[in-house]
Amino acid sequence: MENEQLWLEMLRYRNDDTHYYNKSDAMLYISRIDHYYLAEIGQLIAFLGNVIPKEEVESVEIPISLLDYCKKWKLNLSDFVLELEDKYGYEDANSIFMNWEKIYCDLKVTIQP
Repeated sequence: MENEQLWLEMLRYRNDDTHYYNKSDAMLYISRIDHYYLAEIGQLIAFLGNVIPKEEVESVEIPISLLDYCKKWKLNLSDFVLELEDKYGYEDANSIFMNWEKIYCDLKVTIQP
């Protein structure tokens, strides 16, 4: 973030431009982003990519039957997983996903395909 003035300008325009309600003003804003801001934002992303340590991200698959269960009973997946974590003592959502079939059997509910 070497160009402090540009970042302050971006912030000012961002605050102002959230109140533009016509297409011509929006097009001017898009032009400003493309012409002035994208390069600076790209530099920030590159800098952060070098500064922030890389982490391996674990691949997680949500069981389709869990999604079906939530859909059938009109449950929010996030809320339901948190409830299951409390009820069964699992420490994270991935544990719920990996043990869903056992949990599902405990719930004694038949999922309609």
